[in-house]
Amino acid sequence: EGRLPLSSYFWKQLPQIRAAPSPERAFLCAMGLTLEAANLDHTLRYRRAFLEAGDRETADVLQRVHDEEVGHVRHANKWLKALDDLEGGGGIGQRTGEETMTAQDVALYEKYVVFPFEAHKARAKPMDIESRRRAGLSEDFIRHVQSARRKPTPESYRRESVNRSGDTAS
Repeated sequence: EGRLPLSSYFWKQLPQIRAAPSPERAFLCAMGLTLEAANLDHTLRYRRAFLEAGDRETADVLQRVHDEEVGHVRHANKWLKALDDLEGGGGIGQRTGEETMTAQDVALYEKYVVFPFEAHKARAKPMDIESRRRAGLSEDFIRHVQSARRKPTPESYRRESVNRSGDTAS
């Protein structure tokens, strides 16, 4: 009933997603291939922590959430490719119907993902490679996420992100 604070991070980013040339693709990249992909790692990290604390019940819930996130990432992967194929590949190239993302799909992700969502945010430490393989992400895409670094922050966003103390958010 609203007693626990929840993050509104994603919802605050909806204007950027809606303003994108392809909001549907931007949503799939932001939610499915960035945030839910990072949750592949977060859920396992917290699952381990609860197991170490002796809370098997919570660890089991986190495993269930993790397994669902694999499906969500797979779903985003599938629909991003389907939309691209439906509209003639967007200049990136047609796929052959395989479920795995390819190097072409790295370009597809980078074409449609909107700031502040970026490949470096699609992981946590430690990064679980096997979960991404089960979600249908290719080795090229996995390596792309593994090696991704934060991009320079656009000045306009930096000005809008001033916190209460007057410092710019990083």
